[in-house]
Amino acid sequence: GDAGSSTLRLFPTPGRVAAAPETVRETLDDEAARAVLAAAEAFEGEDLSALSSRSLVARLSEVRGFDPRSATFVARRGFGRASLLPVRERRLREAVADLYGLDDATDDDIVRLSNAYGDHRGYWAHYVRAWASLRDGGDGGGDAGDD
Repeated sequence: GDAGSSTLRLFPTPGRVAAAPETVRETLDDEAARAVLAAAEAFEGEDLSALSSRSLVARLSEVRGFDPRSATFVARRGFGRASLLPVRERRLREAVADLYGLDDATDDDIVRLSNAYGDHRGYWAHYVRAWASLRDGGDGGGDAGDD
């Protein structure tokens, strides 16, 4: 087709993932492969960008292998839904309390402090964790497994 009208996809669509189950199984461990293939099947042929963040998390939570925490993590980090906030994450609570001089950061504190960042509050959370990690001599605040 005409190069000016073609779409370049940087990441595989659910349909492409569902069509390559052997490649997924060769690449991931059994549990992760089952979850990825189940998600691909659940969203095959759907325009994921048309789903609200709330709908995406709810739908991901229904897929085998996803709980609400992992669904939020995948929506935020995998789908770039930066408006999602990991309110219950222990590391974020500790970092917010330390950064803002609180005895203990509550859900309300985290929501209130992140409101200034609007639809980018997920980035605020990431940078607060990165700040805490760098201050403590860590690796920069990666949050895999902590969401």
